[in-house]
Formats: sequence, C-alpha cells, structure tokens
Amino acid sequence: MKPRVLASVLLCSATLLSTTVPAVAAVTTATPAPTNQIPSKQLLPTPFSNISFESGQPVDNNGQFKTVTPTGAPKVTTDESIDGKVAAFNGKSAYQLPTTDAQYDKLKNGMSIEAFFKYDSKGSLSGEHDIFSNQQSGGLGLGLDGSKLTFYAHVGGSYKQPSTPLKTDKWLHAVGVIDKSAGKVNLYVNGKLVDSKDAKGDLKLAQGSNIKHFVLGGDSSNSGVESLMTGLVKSARLYDHVLSADEIKTLSDTAQAAVHHDKQVAQSFESRLVGAGNIVGGHTYSLNVHTRQMGKGDIDQLGYEVTYDPNQFSFVKADQTLGGKLTTVTETKPGQLHITSSASFSEAGFRDFGKTRLARIKLRAKTVQAGTTEQATVKFGSATASMDGTPVTGLKMQTDGQQTVTIHGMATLDYNGDGIIGAGDVALAPADKKTEVAKQAVIRPYKHVIVLTTDGGGNPWDPKGMYYTTGSDPKWTTDPAIMAKRKNTYTMDLFNKQFAMSTSAHSVLPAISAQNYLSMLHGLPWGTMDKEYQATNSTAGENYFADFDKPTAKYPSVFKVLQQANPTQSAAAFAEWTPILNGITEPDAAVNTQPSESLKSFDDVANYIGTDDFKNTALTYMQSDYMDHTGTQEAGITTITGMNTPSMTSCSRRSWISWKRPATSTILW
Repeated sequence: MKPRVLASVLLCSATLLSTTVPAVAAVTTATPAPTNQIPSKQLLPTPFSNISFESGQPVDNNGQFKTVTPTGAPKVTTDESIDGKVAAFNGKSAYQLPTTDAQYDKLKNGMSIEAFFKYDSKGSLSGEHDIFSNQQSGGLGLGLDGSKLTFYAHVGGSYKQPSTPLKTDKWLHAVGVIDKSAGKVNLYVNGKLVDSKDAKGDLKLAQGSNIKHFVLGGDSSNSGVESLMTGLVKSARLYDHVLSADEIKTLSDTAQAAVHHDKQVAQSFESRLVGAGNIVGGHTYSLNVHTRQMGKGDIDQLGYEVTYDPNQFSFVKADQTLGGKLTTVTETKPGQLHITSSASFSEAGFRDFGKTRLARIKLRAKTVQAGTTEQATVKFGSATASMDGTPVTGLKMQTDGQQTVTIHGMATLDYNGDGIIGAGDVALAPADKKTEVAKQAVIRPYKHVIVLTTDGGGNPWDPKGMYYTTGSDPKWTTDPAIMAKRKNTYTMDLFNKQFAMSTSAHSVLPAISAQNYLSMLHGLPWGTMDKEYQATNSTAGENYFADFDKPTAKYPSVFKVLQQANPTQSAAAFAEWTPILNGITEPDAAVNTQPSESLKSFDDVANYIGTDDFKNTALTYMQSDYMDHTGTQEAGITTITGMNTPSMTSCSRRSWISWKRPATSTILW
C-alpha cells in the first residue's frame, strides 16, 4: 500500500558481509536445484511457488516463476546465524518475479504467503518497506509499516492490515492468509496468530500498466520496484490455498530449526534525555527519552526510572512510544516514572529518533514567582533488564548526564499574563505602578499569531481562478462553472479577507512537503541550506533536524528564535503529518508539539485557544494533511492542486508577523 505520494529516498545504512554471487540480468529457474530447506520426513503443505537460494541463485523449486530479475545488487550469501544460503538486501536491491494472469487466478479464492527473514536494525523503519509483495492500489504482500510487521491484503474494497510490532535482528517466520470463506485476513508470526481482520469480499490485484510481478526484498511499482528492505531472506513461498494453523506451526518449527541458537549475550546500552533547556511556568514540557544498544545481544526487555522534582513538574502523559504497546510509561509516584520496553533495540545514533526514542514524556511545569526563574533537573534512575524472562545481572547502562531546564516566571509587571508588558498592563497596574509599567511597555501590532498550513493546498482559495483537472494534469482555469464548485463562501471569505495570505507566493523546489515546511519554519529556502540540513519526507520521519548535537544552531526554527527573544512567551504546534513535529522542529525547541488525528488539527487549535495556556502563547502553528491525500474530489472536483505542496495562511488580531534571518531571507506570515 502506498499511503503518501512523495519523492522516495532509499536509506541504506547496513553493510552485509557476504560471499557474493554475481547478479545477472535475468536468472532462468526452469531447472530447480536441490534444497535442504524442508526435511523430507516432515509432512508440509505443498506450496504454489517455493523460492530458495541453496543453489547460489534464487530458484523457484516449484517452477512457477520461470525468471527472476535482479534490481540493484542483491546477494546470495551465507550468514553465521543460520544454516544454508540466504538473500541479502541492502535497501536498494530486490528480485522481480514476473507473474502471469493464470498464476494470479490461482490466488484469488483464498491463498497464503510465507517469508522467513531477518530485518536489519540498521535499516529504515520509517514508512513502508516490503519483504515479499505485489501491491499498487491493490494486491498483497508481507512488509513493514513503520516498525510494524504487516500483512497487506486489498480485500473487499480496501486494504486490510493485520500487524504486530517488528523484532529486528531476529529470524522471523511470517505467514499471511486470505481466508475468503471465513471472511478473514490473518497474520501469523513464528507459528502463532498475532492479528486478524474481517475481510469479506474479493481480492483486488495490484493495478497498473507494468505491475504484474511479485518482488522479493521490496514491492512492485509501474517502474519496477520500491519500498525496499534491509536484511536477509531465507525462503519465500506462495500457496494457492488457505493454510491451517497447524500447518503454519509446522512450517515455522521447520524453518527455525535451521537457526543457530548460541549462548545468550547481554549487550550494553546508552540512554539520553533530549528536550528544551527552557520552559514557561504553567506550560507543557516535552522530553524525549532515548536508549540504544551498544552492539547486538539478547536482552529483549529493558526498564528504568526517570525522576524529577514533583514540586517543579507534574506528569501529563507519554506518547510516540517505540513499538507502540511494547513500550509503556507509568507514573509510580509523583516525580518518578517507570519506563519498560520490549521493542527492538537499535545501534543507531540518538539523532535517529525513529529507532532510539523509547517515548516522549510530557510534563507540566509548575508556575514560579513572577520575575524569577528556577532550575530543574530530570535524570535517570535505576535500570533492569531480562532475556527471555530471565533477569540480567550486572547490566551495563551508560546515561548521558541529565536534562537541565530553566522554568521562567512571568515578568513582574505583566499584569494580564500575556507574556509581554504592554498597554493592557498599564491599564491593570496599580496607580503607583502605572508609570513604571508605561516605561517598560512595548507596542506590538499583534499578541498572538496563528499559522495554518494545508498540505497539498496550492492556491485553491484564489477568488480569480483555480487549478482543475479530470485527469492527472491540473491547469489554471477561470471558468465560472468550475469556479462555482467552490461553494463554501465562509471559507473563501475567511482565507481571502480575514487572514494574511498570498496566492502568488511560490513553493520551493522540489515542491514536496518536507522541503517546503523546512523552508517555512527555518527561514530560508531548502535548496540554500547545507546538504546535511536538506531533509526529505523520508529522513524527516526518522531523523532529528541536523542541528542536533551541534554546539550552535546554524538554522534555528522560528520557535527557537521567538523563545530566545522573549522567554516568558510560549509556542504550540499541531500537525497531522508528524515529521513536522519530530524531524523539522528541533527536539530542544521550547514548543508544545502535539500530533493531530486526521481532520482534527483545526479542532485542536480551536480547543487550545480556549485554554489558559494560549494567553501567553506567541505563536500557534498548525498543519492539516487531509487535502494532500485526497487531492480534493468533493463536489465533482477531481484534482485542484499539486500534491505535497503546502500553502500557508496566518491569522492574528492585528496583522502579520515577519521574521528575518540576517543576510539570508525573509518569511512572512
């Protein structure tokens, strides 16, 4: 399944040591080679196709796939963790298996798909990466959806996606089953049913002009392959019937018998707290808790304490946990949290939040006396670990210091509590303080700025025209009949008359989400930034902004600039596309970031405006992702804007805000 249109960047960070068998343009598999994958004494189900690598090249031992075509440089090699030969994929290689209509027909009335694989923890865990798949607006496949092992099956008009958290660096036996008679789509891992979805209806095959091929090591596309994996595959099979639970258990036991189970190793760990160094009293503070393993090992559960002064912070919640429910955060008492995780631990660096962040903790800072600040610290406590349920003694855990936070009280003369001293404070001040307040008062044309961005928005609000198409190539039109399709006069009036907005500003190139949001929030065009700062949709979903761990911020975001200019005012950001909050906004920026559900970002902003926190919030930012996904097909409009091209409007009490980066550029809101 391809849920987001974006420019694809393949991340390859794993180097697999191997004995290489040279790839050729196409491998003929008409003569099956002997295989030691299935002991003859085992009563195993008969597969429709059976891909093996024991001959030194990919071979379908059942002769269904006559040709196997490599993309990139997949390798057939050996691995010390398992008997026999395996295929090694490095995130930019795969095998294509051309498929006929007759073969597809065999799979339509109930089928099963099997893969025995080990996904490398150094590979990408952001977005979709497939293992054995044939999808495109339809079809089926085994793969990853973020950090979840997923069976994709387009049945009954939509994708059904049973899933389970992925364990990296471990040999996993996965089977997806489409049981048409029972109306179920099931996912089995290591012989056990881990998830099931109702799925009544027919299997819809992958759609496209050049899509008739399964892919081993990735997924199919009209141009060949995409969504590629990093790791090893031992075997892959298709069945033209529904496998029973007992058959799947036998297949798993047989596959796992080839794995070498050596003496368990207790790996060491490193942990770090990452957050802003400042917070306004009374506001929500975000703290990212990271842990990485220092080498591979068998510890599969880790727990530790995070502590703070309950007189300075109170626990609000934890979210964005690694592996979903595999990581939990529990308040054991005021000022003490216990974090437990059985997710896949990675050797990646802390900048790679997609692999090393166990959780984001939200704490509410207590208010402090006006005109003062307080220093607060958050630190790690004791840690425990276990392997297969057995406690580990002598756990090696390195913690990188503690997080120090300055809590700011409001200014002494800020009588209305909006974070600045202005005319309103003169009016509220006691008679003997009015002169003093007036001397310090500043005059600003605004108090609060609310920035609303709509991904894929282009300029649909322009009263003079709009982009429109019934195909795939939108053109500018001023046709009154087409213009009349925009029936929401309230929205048109709001965007054109109440907001500060431009319909002539151009997006930066490439006109893709990450590049444009990065330009908006960091104050200069994406293409003029140093190469390491040029985040993409893919990298922003995995890595912190490139200023991470640098002593001086080279391209600070508007949130950092505002906080530095006035530490007694706060900021908030809501986004339906979370890379804005995680990979574009810095993790040490003093901004209350909050993921929004689809179509709920506007509600979240409206609700925030009604809270006390908004009173001294200088900037509230919001991103809506809905238009980018739909292309807007309401009211007979098929497509009106370019996908992934954000548009920005701003509303404030008085005017717009301009902030400048010296000798570079200006952004207007």
